[in-house]
Amino acid sequence: MVVRKEEALTEHRKEANQKAASVLNKGMPVVLGISSLSTITAFLPFLAVFTGPLIFLSIPGLLISHAILLRLWFVNPPQDQFDLSRRLISRWVPRLLFLILAPWGYGFISTPWVGLFGPPLVFAALTVFTHRYMGWQMQRQSDGLSIHWAEKAFIVALSMGAMASVVVFCAVAYGLGMLVESFIQYF
Repeated sequence: MVVRKEEALTEHRKEANQKAASVLNKGMPVVLGISSLSTITAFLPFLAVFTGPLIFLSIPGLLISHAILLRLWFVNPPQDQFDLSRRLISRWVPRLLFLILAPWGYGFISTPWVGLFGPPLVFAALTVFTHRYMGWQMQRQSDGLSIHWAEKAFIVALSMGAMASVVVFCAVAYGLGMLVESFIQYF
């Protein structure tokens, strides 16, 4: 039985490492290319007619596709080997971290210079964290260790951080909208 668990863990790690490398190798150039559009537009403003709609459509596209990719490739596969409490924790930690980081990282795609580095860093950080976190949960499950109290405290902290992040993000977006509107009315 122990050998079988070790084989399953080793097999999962191999598959997860290949998936993580594939996601980073194929996804990073896409994210970097899209995020560089705002910086290019800062130097060549006449391209804004073309890059503006592309940037506008790419933000929700990247958010949704990255969330689905992380869920289907990293979070779902080991779920059948987890007990109920570990399944719950291992689903919510990546979700909440995604909710905290992704809107900020992908939201800054439209900002020159910040948008050049923010989205690729968030893409890589979320992918690597989710990959490593699920591997760590698999290891703890195969060792027969229960959920640690720090994991429970971490999920509470992530929940509070996610709520604060969403509120602040909405306030910043509203403030920027008001600023743009007043700027347009001024001219």
